[in-house]
Order: sequence, then structure tokens, then C-alpha cells
Amino acid sequence: MLFHSSKLFIFILILNIIFGSNKNNNIVNTFEKIKNTKNFHIRINKSLAEHIKNESSNYESTHFDLLYEELVKQKLKNYQRLMDIRKKEKNYEKKKRRDKKWQDKVVRSKIKEYYLLIGDYNKYYEMRDSFNLIETKNKKKKKLYEIIFKGTSFWKRLGFFFELLGICTVNSMCFVIHGFLFYLLLYIPVVKFVLIFYKIFSHILTFFSNYFLVFSGIYGVFILLIIITVVIVILLVVWLWPKVDENNINKILQAK
Repeated sequence: MLFHSSKLFIFILILNIIFGSNKNNNIVNTFEKIKNTKNFHIRINKSLAEHIKNESSNYESTHFDLLYEELVKQKLKNYQRLMDIRKKEKNYEKKKRRDKKWQDKVVRSKIKEYYLLIGDYNKYYEMRDSFNLIETKNKKKKKLYEIIFKGTSFWKRLGFFFELLGICTVNSMCFVIHGFLFYLLLYIPVVKFVLIFYKIFSHILTFFSNYFLVFSGIYGVFILLIIITVVIVILLVVWLWPKVDENNINKILQAK
């Protein structure tokens, strides 16, 4: 009986060991499954994040491309509109010049007929000279207008000229300041005593006086050139600024 009980106990113990090992194996397998599932979810989330990132980048790239194309189209449209306006302005100016020439020609022929009819040839020749003078002046004015208002080389050269004058003016002003400071330095008691002692005070004083006067004159010349240039440019711009056309022929006729 005791032997059978021992067998039963050993059998139950073995069964518990077997069930325990199976349970541990199941727990390990469960943990491995959970770990694999977690890794799988991490890979899925990473793939989704990369996909969303790529989609976002593609969307932004497409959006910027469309925006750039729209800006280019708008710029081309504005440029074309500007060119059309310039073309209309040129055509209008050409038509205006043709009409003006035709009007001048008609008026000249009428004046010629009138003075030839009354036999006053002197008046006719005076009037013809006045017309020629006005025509020459208008041609020169037109040429200057195109150079100043329709070109860029004039303003570039003017800017370079002003830059050169400015550099020369600043340099001459520095020389004037240096000369003035040295001139004042000569009258410091110690310096003056040493120079008088060596009998060179009068020579150095004469040198710095002439130095100061020469560079002061150069500085004044550059300032005067800048002022004259500015005044001339302002007068040219005012004279050439587009105004309402006045009939010069009627003025001449009224004066006569």
C-alpha cells in the first residue's frame, strides 16, 4: 500500500513538472508572440509614417510647382501687357509726329501762298528761316529726350561722373583738413620754439600755408563742378519734360 502511494505521488509530481514546463513554454511563446506583434506594429507604423511623409513631400512639391507655373504665367502676361502698352505708345507717338509734320506742311504752304500772293517776299523768307530754326531745335530736343528719358547710358555715365567727383572731393577735403591741422600744430608753443630755434619756422609755415590754399582751391572747384552739373541736369530735365504741345507756328504768326 505504501509502495502504491509512493508511485502515485511520483506520478503526480511528474505530471506537475510536465504541466509546469508546458505552462512556462506557453508563457514564453505568448511573450514572443507579443514581441513579434509589437515589432510588426512598429514596422507598420514606420511604413505609414514614411508613406505619409512622402505623400506630404509630393503634395508640397506639386503645390510649389503649380504656384511657380502660375507666377511665371502671370509675369509673362504682365510683360506682354507692358509690351502692348509700349507698342501703342510708340504707334501713338509716330502718328502724332506724322500729324504734326502734315500740319506744319499745310501751314507752310498756306503762308507761302499768302506772302507770294501779296508780293511780300521778305516776310516769306523770314518765316521760312523761323520754321527751319524751330525744326532744328525740335530735332535736337527730341534727340536729347531719347538719350535722357528713354536710355540708361546717360544716367549710368552721370552716376559714374558724380562718383568720381565725390571721391575727388572727399580726398581733397582730407588734404585740406590735414593741412589745417598741421598749420595749427605749428603754433603750439613747444613746436614753434623748436622750429624757431632751428630757423625753419618760416619755411614750414610758408609750405603749409600754400598746401592749405592749393587743396582748398581744388576742393572748392570740385564742389562747384558738382553744383553746376546738378543745375544743368535739372534744367535739361525741366526743359525736356513732356508738356502739352503748343503751336509754335501760331505764335510766330501772332508775333509777325
